[in-house]
Amino acid sequence: MVRSGPPGRQPLRCTVTADQRVTSAREYLDGARKRKVTQLPPSLLIRECAELRRHLGQLLDVIGEQAGALQEARAALLSAYETPAVMLTAAQVTTVLDGLAIAAEYRRVPGQPHLPGVR
Repeated sequence: MVRSGPPGRQPLRCTVTADQRVTSAREYLDGARKRKVTQLPPSLLIRECAELRRHLGQLLDVIGEQAGALQEARAALLSAYETPAVMLTAAQVTTVLDGLAIAAEYRRVPGQPHLPGVR
């Protein structure tokens, strides 16, 4: 989007964010939906088709940008877990799993009083 500046100077540039592109596309589509396609002259249909294609391209760019950012965040999150912070031995893993099984079984017994401090 370009606005004209004072005479003799370069035009002012408006930055367009992803949200503005989506908002602009929604507004255009809302207006286009109010008109019946069967009642429009071919020249207007051609212009409308071109405008819708332009908006579609912008929205695909937005989706692509967001997908790229999502992939980067996912890669950063996964890289934090590449090296485990704590290594357990096989005996320790068995003890933890046994403890979890006992805790799960305790919660299933009806009428069993709760452990102190556990609700």
